[in-house]
Amino acid sequence: MILPHHVTEPNEQLMQCVPNFSEGRDDSILQTLANTITASAVRLVDWSADVDHNRSVFTFVGSPANIIETSVCLARMAVQMIDLNSHTGVHPRIGVLDVLPVVPLANVTMDECSSTARTIAWRLSKELSLPVFFYDFASESFHTLPAVRKGAFKTMQPDSGPNVPHKTAGAVAVGARDPLVAFNVNLNGGTLKDAKRIAQLVRIRFDGGVRALGLYLTSKDVHQVSMNIIRTRDVTLSDVVQYIGNYAEILDTELIGAMPGYAAFSTIKSALRLAQIRPDQVLLENWPREH
Repeated sequence: MILPHHVTEPNEQLMQCVPNFSEGRDDSILQTLANTITASAVRLVDWSADVDHNRSVFTFVGSPANIIETSVCLARMAVQMIDLNSHTGVHPRIGVLDVLPVVPLANVTMDECSSTARTIAWRLSKELSLPVFFYDFASESFHTLPAVRKGAFKTMQPDSGPNVPHKTAGAVAVGARDPLVAFNVNLNGGTLKDAKRIAQLVRIRFDGGVRALGLYLTSKDVHQVSMNIIRTRDVTLSDVVQYIGNYAEILDTELIGAMPGYAAFSTIKSALRLAQIRPDQVLLENWPREH
């Protein structure tokens, strides 16, 4: 669900927050989370859910102070409504509020995003007894999110809060990061082994710029290459689609959450082989408001 465009005021400090919840099937829970955001002082940009991943992704923007308050409120609701013990889904997770990244959007620095993320983490630990792992710029050693998933409570102890998982809510990874694009490619035919092989080839081809997993989606009976494009200024979505198309027939693709504006422009430029494109050549006034 994509919501109307917003024009940033000069000098307005804006951060983007993209919480991922381990719930993608219960409409009442999803709607409660969405309503909580829309009733707060931040702006809900987009949200979506997937039954096979059993995961939902919400994107909202606001001032640092409002990002903090809304994030803590959402975490409290997630702890109350979602039980990790009964969770099933193909996506890796460590908690009911699995990931909470803070991203610079306008007139803020990465250091300010790191400070905001750490304030959120401290409150989640103090108020909700959640173990918190820092990742990317919020962590002193720049732990990546995959490293946190792999090492949580094994080779890695929480940066804040208890040293054991919450009984029903698990833990949460809180980070400050650059913009990324969450993007899925659904394959027409093939096997899970094929999807995993293509995901590995994607990781090699884009040399750390794309994180990729091969998955099977039961509800659609399709295999998927699920990706995070983390070097969004170097890798375009059209490059990724074209590369995967060399190894499999593509059924369709999915954009999860919002993409940076510059990533949209680079994708258009790459896909159409444009020598040049200017931002003012796309009119936001009649940008589609519906799917």
